[in-house]
Amino acid sequence: MFEDLLKDPLVRAFVLPIVLAIATTFAVEYLAKPGLEARKARLLRGRQQFDEVIYGFQKLVLLMSSMLEDATARQSPELRAVQKQQAADASQASQELFAAVSQLPHGWVKKHEAHMHRTALYVSYVRGLLIAGSGKDEPAMDHARALGEGISNFDAYFLAFATLRDPQPCLVKRVFSKAFMRGGYESGAVDALRNAGLNDPALKISPSVSDS
Repeated sequence: MFEDLLKDPLVRAFVLPIVLAIATTFAVEYLAKPGLEARKARLLRGRQQFDEVIYGFQKLVLLMSSMLEDATARQSPELRAVQKQQAADASQASQELFAAVSQLPHGWVKKHEAHMHRTALYVSYVRGLLIAGSGKDEPAMDHARALGEGISNFDAYFLAFATLRDPQPCLVKRVFSKAFMRGGYESGAVDALRNAGLNDPALKISPSVSDS
């Protein structure tokens, strides 16, 4: 009887397509869609984590670049108080940056381990100078302020290598940056460490680990 139904032209023309459509919808909705939604959520969360890191860099660079020079802070107790508050704000921003970096996807962190070590060393060193300088009676922020300008060298790397699955910016631009600009970003970060008198921590990492 069932075979006879299948042979019926009306059944084959109208009923079977409806049954197949329902079956397909069920398969997509209950089998494939949950996996796709989970993957979409992971991608969005990863994008948000990278955005927080990039915004954290921008905030820290702005705070460091706007800090009063020691010569200006010596002009009055009020200006010294302003400089101390600026140092405290920058120190807090560096702590927030560390928190954002610590939440990046593990796979990306492992792949870019060398740059992660460089970033952690440089930012923590600048933060230490901010804390030490703000605790002194006399203004002593010029060194930290000068090193703060080098933070942008580390920010540029994250902007270029956030993730190849990132829809922003376009694929051609990301591939071009990865292929031709990586050396400049890495050398800028290494130069910033050298100018601060710090050794490149990437030299201690196994040769098998690279930021490719």
